Amino acid sequence: MLKENIKNKIEKLAPNPFRQNTDEVAEILSKLNINKQSCFAQLYLTYTGPFDPIFQDVEILEITDILSPNIIEMTEYFREHFLLPQRYIALSDDAFGIVRVYDINSDRVFEIDMNEVDTLDDFSGIANLKQWDSFERFLDDFLTQKQH
Repeated sequence: MLKENIKNKIEKLAPNPFRQNTDEVAEILSKLNINKQSCFAQLYLTYTGPFDPIFQDVEILEITDILSPNIIEMTEYFREHFLLPQRYIALSDDAFGIVRVYDINSDRVFEIDMNEVDTLDDFSGIANLKQWDSFERFLDDFLTQKQH
């Protein structure tokens, strides 16, 4: 379940953020092997992205193909062009030179400066790798920064 403070922050960002097409999202989550009880899944089953479209920063993309770019497109792009392993899902595009990826196995989120890497197959050599130990902590930080 999403914490109340996260729900409140998301609901302040958009006038009508609630998800209508939950069956489509459930199908996408299944294809991506994402646990439907995870915070990541609950976010997309409850709300429609992208998140934070108002600010000039890296946004968290929508999961369905309602909008482009979206999580599916960018994940495929990073897998094809930057060797992103199957366990990672792209949360953002790289329009600002930064990409955020979600590890479906560990629930961690990584922020990678694309100027520092040629591929995304191994994060161990990345000097300025920013990371969160859970998607929930990442989401809380992300939404808190946007409230300022």
